Amino acid sequence: MNGKKIACVLLMAIVAVFAYSGQMMHKKAAAKAAEADSAENDANTAQGALSVAQITVEKARAEADEIIRFLEAWRPYAERYQTQTDIETAVQASLRGTGLLVLSQKFEPRDIRDNKNPLIKKVIQASLTIEDEYAKAMNWVGEVERKIPLTRITGCELTGGETSRLVHAEVKIEIPVIDLSALDKVEPKAKKS
Repeated sequence: MNGKKIACVLLMAIVAVFAYSGQMMHKKAAAKAAEADSAENDANTAQGALSVAQITVEKARAEADEIIRFLEAWRPYAERYQTQTDIETAVQASLRGTGLLVLSQKFEPRDIRDNKNPLIKKVIQASLTIEDEYAKAMNWVGEVERKIPLTRITGCELTGGETSRLVHAEVKIEIPVIDLSALDKVEPKAKKS
């Protein structure tokens, strides 16, 4: 082989090496571009998830602040009625204050097994049967709601009394007993955030 043929073969080998190297670099570049696109898609997905999480956190904070304000406003009433005796005394005092004729009264505790609301462990259910003037009976219902604001009236059935001026009322009310120790556990966590 003469020098021109050797140079030509050598040149062809160098061109082949460059072509092969270029092809390998192109494959690596394409793989890196695909990897970059995949990473960019993952980043966009993560950014979307972050936005959703931030909105959820803000919503939870707003709800927690609302609940904390609610609890702070209602805490004095919850502290006042911590036992069945406290509740019975308050209801009976309101009955005596209005001078209603009470035919029967029954107070029953009912345990609450609800994981959604750890603050209310027990509810006192009162069933009262009264007979008196209509205005006095209705004013008493309003008085109970004013003096014991945690009260929920679950039933009020009115019928005619012995005379035309009297009304026979069967009133059922529920008064929750708020677990203040659970309230104290909830409030510090919420205030820190």
